[in-house]
Formats: sequence, structure tokens, C-alpha cells
Amino acid sequence: RDMNSVSIRWSRADGSDLPDYVEIGGENDERLFIPFVSEDLEIVVSVTDSDGKTVTANSTLNGVTPIAVEIDPSFADVEVGDFVRFWAVADRDLVNVTIVWKLADGSDLPSYITVSGDYNERLFVSSVRESLVIVVSATNMDGKTATANATLNAVDPLTVAVDPPSLNVNY
Repeated sequence: RDMNSVSIRWSRADGSDLPDYVEIGGENDERLFIPFVSEDLEIVVSVTDSDGKTVTANSTLNGVTPIAVEIDPSFADVEVGDFVRFWAVADRDLVNVTIVWKLADGSDLPSYITVSGDYNERLFVSSVRESLVIVVSATNMDGKTATANATLNAVDPLTVAVDPPSLNVNY
């Protein structure tokens, strides 16, 4: 059948609209794009032709949402007193993920480390004072959690000395 002679309607099984994260596309709304499923979702599509005949089909999507997170960089040698930034990168849209930063022993971050970003995805160490292992946890709407850690090594600054400190040269 010519797609221009039919109308297509997508909905939930109860007739209500699909969630905002579901996108309907194509020239005649014949395609459905679901970037992630955060719930069990029964979808109904109704196709009506120009004679008024309607055909429906149902599909159920089970919301199993995996999550992964990594820290970039995962390792940094930083001179004492310098700064470093870390980023949490999750495999999901961060709007639906809760990001929490801690030290490896579960304690809170020292006061010289700040967390920022719209979703707490950035970590800024303003003045490195000690070597640390930093852990980030990302938890999605289903309560699934992934963790990653980064090692921050505080290294002594490079110093250069000239011996002797001054030298007289005849030329």
C-alpha cells in the first residue's frame, strides 16, 4: 500500500501517549526510535487506510537498562600543588543517571576537590596534596550501579640545581 494513503498512530496499550524519550519519525511516522527503555513498555501501532480500515499491532519492550561508567583520565601523575580534572563518562544520557564521587575507602572527598557539571560529571582537584584513589558511581533510574576508579599520584615537583650556583668565565 502507498504509505501516503494511510495514517499511523503510536501509543501505549492503554491509549495514552508514548514517553517523551520515544521518537516517532519517517515521512509518515512509520518509524519508532527508542534510545533506551527505562520501564516495561507495551506499544500499540494503529494503521488506518483511506477507506477507514484499521489494523493494529502490539509489542512489549522489557526495560532492562544496563549502565557503565568510566573516568577520564583513569590515571594521572600530578605534581604537588598542581591541578587536575577528571570526567565521568556514562553509557547513558546523564539526565537519567546519578553520579557520586568518593574516595576508594568510601569516605567523602577532601575539601580541595570539587565536583561540578550539570550532572556532577566533573571532578576538579585544585591543588594536589596527596596520592588518592577516586571512585565514581553511576546509578540509573532502575537502581543499577556501575563504578570506576582513577588513581591520582602526587609527585614531587621537578627541581633543577646548578653547581656551582655562579661561575666566572673569561672571554
